[in-house]
Amino acid sequence: MEPNLTFSNFLTHPRFWRHFWGWFVFMAFLSLMLIASALGNPKEEWFSGVSRILAFIFGIITLIYACFFAYNKLKPQKKYLLLGLAFIVIIFVLAFFNARFGPQGIQIGELEGFWANAVMYPFILMVAFGFKLAYHGARHLLVIEKLKTKQTESELKLLKSQVNPHFLFNTLNNIYATNLSDHEKANEIILELADLLRYQLKSQSKPMMPLNEEISILDNYISLEKIRVRDCKVNVEKDGDFQKVTIVPLLLLPFVENAFKYGTGIEQGVIDLEFRLDSSNVFTFYCRNKVVQKKGKVHSGGIGLDNVKKRLALKYGGNYTLDIENGNGYFVVQLEIKNLDKS
Repeated sequence: MEPNLTFSNFLTHPRFWRHFWGWFVFMAFLSLMLIASALGNPKEEWFSGVSRILAFIFGIITLIYACFFAYNKLKPQKKYLLLGLAFIVIIFVLAFFNARFGPQGIQIGELEGFWANAVMYPFILMVAFGFKLAYHGARHLLVIEKLKTKQTESELKLLKSQVNPHFLFNTLNNIYATNLSDHEKANEIILELADLLRYQLKSQSKPMMPLNEEISILDNYISLEKIRVRDCKVNVEKDGDFQKVTIVPLLLLPFVENAFKYGTGIEQGVIDLEFRLDSSNVFTFYCRNKVVQKKGKVHSGGIGLDNVKKRLALKYGGNYTLDIENGNGYFVVQLEIKNLDKS
């Protein structure tokens, strides 16, 4: 963001130089046009024409910036009557000086000199303020978009940070429960957890990860859970070139985690998983599990799925559909994301 323009930084402020070079190019263009049109005429004529147009432009510049100064000083204070009076005084004073000392021959209808300037200046100010308001309006929209982008990035980072400890909490519970009955299996889970944590650390510095790595870490997680859960059948189908696209990291993990939490327990569990990517980079994820856990609250359910929905909305907007069904003893998730980014 640029610093405020003050008298102390006037000559070093970027806004001053933008305006300076803008007016310089404009005056140089008009001068060259006058010189080109006056070629072949006596030097006195084209020199006089250039002098007149430069004097006229300097008068316009003085008018515009004097009114801008009054506008910036009085409008924030809501002194509208004083602002209107200031505009009238500036217009009349400059109209007089330009008619007295500026170029001759300015005429609007039957009006000449002072009155021609007094009528012309308000129209010039309307154009100048139109450009000013349009510029500041566009700049304001740009700033808002940048703020929205930063806010979205911050929210994604926050939601991602909520996923990590949430997953770690559940895995540590798994290690604790397994360690009570089988120390060797607990050690295997710790090794699997180490691989998952390495992926999490890697994904912390990257907003997107290759889809094949995301699916691979899910395979890792499934292997970890199957160490803990003996009586569970997991069917996995894959179709597509997953390494050519990227996805928000750890986006699918809560769905799989949820399937194991609800789909295993007092009876044999069955979990069906499908990962498909078509030629148009449309990715489809399908997860279906029989609801086995009918009693007790599963900690991962609400927090994990709510975060996934927020992350999907923030990153993919209207380019995804998420259908979740919980009925007839089954929990089914179907996610479709269009136009995944290429690796």
